[in-house]
Amino acid sequence: LQYELLEAGKGGMSPGQEILHRSQGNNRLCSAAIQVGKTHALCAEIHWQALGSHPFRTIGRTQGISYCVIKDFDNGYHEFCGKLRALQPPDVLHPSCEWSKLGGYTVLDKGHRRRCIMYKDGYRVEFKGGKQDAVAMESATVDAVFFDEPPKPVHWGGARARLSVTNGPTLIAMTPIGRPLGWLRKVIEGDPETGDPPREEWQQVVIPLTQANAPHRTPESIVAQVARTSSWERGQRIEGGWDGVTPGRRFSLEERH
Repeated sequence: LQYELLEAGKGGMSPGQEILHRSQGNNRLCSAAIQVGKTHALCAEIHWQALGSHPFRTIGRTQGISYCVIKDFDNGYHEFCGKLRALQPPDVLHPSCEWSKLGGYTVLDKGHRRRCIMYKDGYRVEFKGGKQDAVAMESATVDAVFFDEPPKPVHWGGARARLSVTNGPTLIAMTPIGRPLGWLRKVIEGDPETGDPPREEWQQVVIPLTQANAPHRTPESIVAQVARTSSWERGQRIEGGWDGVTPGRRFSLEERH
């Protein structure tokens, strides 16, 4: 990918993205601020997995398929595919695979076009939606699972069960907002109340909003984003952390003004 070769801010990876890509963990969480390129980094990882070549990691491709779970498959698939397309090298798609701005990637299968991406050697990345029935996750053994934005518990279990044979990698790229995530934090960090450690090892990479981590943006746009972010969401939307201000704390801050 050109993303591997170019300078940060000119199409290459930022320092925060590079830390994620260099991480050697089998299970990785990228918790990032809004608009710092977390999905861009996820898309690079998807291409590297499908092409079997990563600049910093060893890739396993025994099953010929990986899953990517996106927030809204029905309405957001074409937008996610647009981000994948921006990083796609030339001449890597299977002859039956096409991309369009309105439809995203589709593959001709038994006379019908199916929404997925297929590479030259037949390797596929299938997409699942955060609003789909959990049964949609229960159909294959896969090499890797990617999550764009916070998963639901039911989709989390179904998708990760597909890795039972391969023990393949999981990568989550998210800003920790939009739904309760206490359960996921316990999965990744363990339960501080009971003292139970996590059952698997996770490597966490946090990418806050800084000029260095968003070199594609102007300083003015970053200042404006910080200014219009509510104080109780700043920890998540700007710092990429698990927590903002709790609702009770939020109200007490509001009452002072």
